[in-house]
Amino acid sequence: MSEQLTQELRRAVGQAPPTHLSTGALLAEGRRRVRRRRAVGLGSGVGALALVGSVWLGLGDPFGPPEVSPASVVWEVEEPTTLTLVDRDTQDGVSSVVVSRTATSSEAVVVVDGEEETITGARTDFGAELYAGGRASVLVWQQPGAAEGAQVLPASLDPGEIGPVQGPDDLWYAVLEAPARLPEDLLFHGDGSVWTAGGEVADTAVVGDGRVERRVFSLPDRQLSGVVDGAELVPPGDAVVGVDQLPWWRGGDDVDWVLARLPQEADRARLVTTAPGRHVGGGPVVDTVQLGDSAFALASRPAQPGSGQVFGPDLQWSADGQEWNDRDGDLVGADGLAGVDVTGTDSQLRATRAGVPLVPVPGLGADVWAWEDGDEVVLVADVEEKAPMSRLVPVVRWPDAAEDGGPASALAPQLVQERSVVEVDGRELMAAHLQLAQDTLADHEDATVIGAMVVDSSASRIEAVQVVGAEPGTLETGADDDLFVAFDGATGLWVVHRGDVGRALVADGPRLVGVELGSEEWDLVARLPGDGGDPALVPVDDSMTVQQPIGTVSEVGGIRWWSLTVQAPGMDDLRDGFEGLDTDGDGETDLPLDLFIPQS
Repeated sequence: MSEQLTQELRRAVGQAPPTHLSTGALLAEGRRRVRRRRAVGLGSGVGALALVGSVWLGLGDPFGPPEVSPASVVWEVEEPTTLTLVDRDTQDGVSSVVVSRTATSSEAVVVVDGEEETITGARTDFGAELYAGGRASVLVWQQPGAAEGAQVLPASLDPGEIGPVQGPDDLWYAVLEAPARLPEDLLFHGDGSVWTAGGEVADTAVVGDGRVERRVFSLPDRQLSGVVDGAELVPPGDAVVGVDQLPWWRGGDDVDWVLARLPQEADRARLVTTAPGRHVGGGPVVDTVQLGDSAFALASRPAQPGSGQVFGPDLQWSADGQEWNDRDGDLVGADGLAGVDVTGTDSQLRATRAGVPLVPVPGLGADVWAWEDGDEVVLVADVEEKAPMSRLVPVVRWPDAAEDGGPASALAPQLVQERSVVEVDGRELMAAHLQLAQDTLADHEDATVIGAMVVDSSASRIEAVQVVGAEPGTLETGADDDLFVAFDGATGLWVVHRGDVGRALVADGPRLVGVELGSEEWDLVARLPGDGGDPALVPVDDSMTVQQPIGTVSEVGGIRWWSLTVQAPGMDDLRDGFEGLDTDGDGETDLPLDLFIPQS
């Protein structure tokens, strides 16, 4: 911007009363909180279960377990033996564990937080040697030859150290913080079977969906169930997730899967997603497998970059195929997006609730659909969620907004009651449930949906704000940073921003807008009508001289745009300096200047 224009604006400041236009209320977002279930996500930072990280690769386990007899786990020696189990600092403060055994007795010397304790060993009912100390306990046993791994029961003891002893190949140990209760047994797994040191052999069954399968087990007397591979225990109502790579003859693709332990009355289950408030309509329905005191179900989906790697799969269950429950046993309501089914092709989408068609909202641009749902609106965009922070935001128009001096069109995240994804023809599309009634904004009549945008607070530059169905472009302003614009030719909607979601301005039709950047700096952007010549700024004061032409004319999306970044020292309202833009050269204002002051 020229120094001459800056000087003229400085002079105008002293002659104009200060005014300030705030549209912060239009940017306040009210989102309904949805209680997070206990499912796990596939990416970091998503909700967790005790079984998070349980990921298997491959096709599954053998179809039939071999015959297994519980083996003795008693540690016996023919001559005095001394073994060092731990000789380093551990997270539990244990720095040294040395056990000694003769044919008739044994003891352990344990050092915890620098304090040494000598503990006499005793044989447990299940055969292992237990050294129960005041600050830590040690368990030593002979690992059965068929066992691939072991756990201490009850699982709540959660050993800080467990594994084979360095030296004897078949000797294992576990170190526990001084437990409130003593170990009750050992749980082994191997060759497709699960059994205990005490002699119990688990019942097993295969659960799958035709693409992925896993073998599950049940020890009814102990009320323990889980996945055979790794003997992963699954408490009632919990789930594990994983990723499998299909064999080459089945495409070699990665698939996400979820396996859940459900109530016995669960007859079938359907695939949903773990993200709060999210529902995948029309997800696959699978039969459950009854085993012990529970029913098990497994369902899978193609692993998709973006949403599939951020929000893990989950299951809901039903006893009759009519009413559905989440894994906590709570009835899944039919309100909101959970009760909406969207079907059809891209050009002929239809939405129904309980089989009743919803009324389409007319006048939307390409790749955006909306339907009236009573006093609310269902909004769907032909966009697959690619990032955890991306959100579908409606663009609305308030009929009386212009009378109040506010924008007629604006991003309205505060009207969103629920965000989700809906499955359409095998794709998960972004969706939102909107409340447009006037009581959501007492100062306005009911809003009308006229478009949609995808905003991503984790993105930057041009990817931060996207008009659904529009191609973005870059404008020249004379400033160091780029200015981005996107235009929807079907609706006339456009957005301008510098990669900052909070400062994105929505406009409608030919218009001149000023966006406050802070530090007395403004972006001026205009969508120009027709062909015309070089636009000219029209000052408020006829004595103000503005060297013309000024600003830059660009073409994006087949539309001519004018842009300029200006310094306005001490001027709260840029309209004290400029009336607007002359687009046809007659000296009159054709596009009055509107201001947008982002919420701080």
